[in-house]
Amino acid sequence: MQTRKKAIDLVAEIGGKRIAIEIETGKNSRKQIMGNIKKCLQANFDGILLIPTNERAFLKIKKLLDDHNLMDDKIKAHIPSIMDSFMCFSWYK
Repeated sequence: MQTRKKAIDLVAEIGGKRIAIEIETGKNSRKQIMGNIKKCLQANFDGILLIPTNERAFLKIKKLLDDHNLMDDKIKAHIPSIMDSFMCFSWYK
């Protein structure tokens, strides 16, 4: 999905709710990650799921969300594991 020339990595619709999914490898700066979050917020998604590809990226995202008080019911960061890879959307129901 494109929002003003900025693409969202993936969009899912679950139970009538639209969820923006951003994949983060840890290579983006804090400013770039924040820009990704803002573009999703501006596009009025029901939820935003940030999926880091490694622990370093997860810690970077978690610190950014904590620093800006953004971790809430709408914005989540999640590292999928084999056990819960199909359950990561359950909090949107």
